[in-house]
Amino acid sequence: MPRDRQARRERRGGAGGRAGCCAGYVLGPTAVATTPRGRLRRPLVTSASSRPPATRRCYARRVEPKTERQADLVARARSLAAQFAVRAAEHDRAGSFPFDHFEAARRTGYTVAAVPESYGGGGYGLDDVALAQIERAKGAGATALGRALHLMMCGTEG
Repeated sequence: MPRDRQARRERRGGAGGRAGCCAGYVLGPTAVATTPRGRLRRPLVTSASSRPPATRRCYARRVEPKTERQADLVARARSLAAQFAVRAAEHDRAGSFPFDHFEAARRTGYTVAAVPESYGGGGYGLDDVALAQIERAKGAGATALGRALHLMMCGTEG
């Protein structure tokens, strides 16, 4: 490796290149770091959750239901998410399986939404269920992930 390149890496804080760009600084949610020469760097944020809600960045584009049928499923998922949000953190802390979440979803018919109507399901497509899953994950991400994994493994016949 050329000497000038190695010297630059050492100035940055190690062999990892960019890994050392903030080495030696104690950073909090609103910290402003300076370079060794005293120049200000941009304000640093340790994670998106440490920002106020109005300033968090979301790179996903918002997708709205296109049909009345999709809107119905999304509304059902939204109401389930509100129910699940009450105990989701408790399940996460305890490491327990949210049987109550899946039972509530079963009662509303949400668990069979992607099953073809000929088999007694809702007959929704995967795009419909994906929209609903986005809403459902807002209340309990782990429960939505469990349902999504099942859909990925089993899919539908429709």
